Amino acid sequence: KVSSSISDPEHTFYNYTSGRWLYNERLRLSERRRHFDIHELCQAVAKSVGRSTNDITTFAKIAEGGSYRVFEATFQDRMNVIVRLPYPSTVPREHGIVSEVATMEYLRL
Repeated sequence: KVSSSISDPEHTFYNYTSGRWLYNERLRLSERRRHFDIHELCQAVAKSVGRSTNDITTFAKIAEGGSYRVFEATFQDRMNVIVRLPYPSTVPREHGIVSEVATMEYLRL
């Protein structure tokens, strides 16, 4: 079950918590603040793998990078689904993914 405290706009799911900035910190943090409906996200995750949201045992923020916040949903059978949400400041969004794919392809050479 998803806690009702997650709707708090200051919850760590919505805010960048992995670092600090020496310059323009408020601006940098606001660029990475992303509010979303956690219940709807869990529904989308469960639906994507043909499960019920009741099967999700944990939903946790596992990483933050320059362009994305990464979450992991764990189901009762220990299946994991990784979710990446771009920051609002990541524009155009598709360029971040294309760049990562190109880097992975290059590293495989």
